[in-house]
Amino acid sequence: MTIEIRQLRVISEVKAQSDARNVQAELRASVDMAALERAILAKCQRMLSDMLRESQHQRQER
Repeated sequence: MTIEIRQLRVISEVKAQSDARNVQAELRASVDMAALERAILAKCQRMLSDMLRESQHQRQER
């Protein structure tokens, strides 16, 4: 009976470690996605600023 209990404890510990690794991987993916979103937003902001600047420049030429 004690062997079975030990086996269950080992199985439980292995599952807990696996769950922890999965959570860590999900968190890393979430952080990577957030970084990608920030980079895309920054690029869009630069593009919009460039477009606005160009539009203002064209108005001044007229």
